[in-house]
Amino acid sequence: MIETITFKNGSFKIIYVEEGSDYTVTTYYNKNKEIDRQNGPAVISVFENGYTEEQWIRKNKLDKKQGPAKILYDEKNKVIAEWYYVNDKLHRENGPAFIGYNLSEYYLDGKKLTRKEWHNKVNNKKINQLDYKELEDKELLENGNYKITKYLNKDKTKIIGEYYFNNNNMFNRKNKPAVIKYYKNCETVKKLEFYKNGKRHRINGPATIWYTKSGEIIGEHYWINNKTYLKQEFDTRQEVVALNKRNNIIILDDYITKELLDNGNYKIYNYFDNKRTKINYECYYNSKDEVHRLDGPASIWYYKDGEIISELYYINSKEYTKEEFNKKINKNKEEHMQTINIKGVKHYLVEVKQSDQLDTNMNMTIDGKTYNCVSELVHNTYDFLNSIGITANVNQCKLINEHFGYEPCSVKQAKSEIPVINIDKQNNKVAKEYISIDDLISNMFGPDSLEKKMYNNQKR
Repeated sequence: MIETITFKNGSFKIIYVEEGSDYTVTTYYNKNKEIDRQNGPAVISVFENGYTEEQWIRKNKLDKKQGPAKILYDEKNKVIAEWYYVNDKLHRENGPAFIGYNLSEYYLDGKKLTRKEWHNKVNNKKINQLDYKELEDKELLENGNYKITKYLNKDKTKIIGEYYFNNNNMFNRKNKPAVIKYYKNCETVKKLEFYKNGKRHRINGPATIWYTKSGEIIGEHYWINNKTYLKQEFDTRQEVVALNKRNNIIILDDYITKELLDNGNYKIYNYFDNKRTKINYECYYNSKDEVHRLDGPASIWYYKDGEIISELYYINSKEYTKEEFNKKINKNKEEHMQTINIKGVKHYLVEVKQSDQLDTNMNMTIDGKTYNCVSELVHNTYDFLNSIGITANVNQCKLINEHFGYEPCSVKQAKSEIPVINIDKQNNKVAKEYISIDDLISNMFGPDSLEKKMYNNQKR
């Protein structure tokens, strides 16, 4: 069966489906009836065994400036083989032009070369011998290393490239790209390359990355000691596995990783694609493999742009609403928190963190740890703000209570009834005389603060 679909600009595609089988071929044509497609593969073949082949063709010629022009996937959508073409010829200057089936083959302008022949020819074109010296600056770095900055104009106001070298004049930079190329707008990164002593090398990600003008990644290649690998081969390399182990990361498959946390707890990440750059969802577990988290949502789902879709709260695999969760956690905290009575007013002992330290006489040391004596009022303010998604430290809670005339452990407070915070949730107000939450957060963090924006977003 053959189906033709015509587009508004005169281009069209033909879908061929073989009768009695799952074999299909979709081919894109321009208005001149040439096999041609600008923003994707022009020929997509799906075979009976579930394998898929993509061919990037421009005007009847296999051609792709960045990335492979032909890719073969297995039934699980894993890359089996890649071919690099320029103007219908196998060609690649930054690695083998064919990768797959445990083979790597090198080509320049359609001619097959040994790796050594290819390396020598490519090195003659290296950027080490940069042209247009009047458009360059050389900056000396530590240990004899240096940096070359290449400009687009003689005024040297528009940077087109940055290149880092060691004292042997080889590309080299520790944990950062040694080659940074920009588009002609001189702002957007076009390409990043990681090198170690003249060899493309990186074990915590791709060593070569290409970007579109809008900043999206369109190509990644993995290199270790100047040898390139497919993604799944790279993940199983001893160096990569050892690094992930040091970082408590275990790769379960192309789309899922496991991060080891304290006390046998762990977190599972599921990604949108096998590059593992965008998280689809993350889920926290305890050592008994129960969905569990005490300091936030245990299950979080994301859109591709990183925006959160939903958050679910679990303790030992039992689900709670956010309000139920906060009440249970705060109750547990309160039950395990030391208290002290000062002038008839109940105070909580909150261990001092650096951000909470105050110039106050209300600090005390117990068993070698420093605590703030926090009045019940301040403690309730702290809990309430956290319950509406605003993270506040003890210092900020004290200041906001002082702002409204409720100084902790003041003479007024000691003599009179404890002014415990009063929350009017129905009318979205808080405090003894019902101060609006908007005013509370504006006074506490500022009317244009990030916390205020977060709260406004939550209201919507």
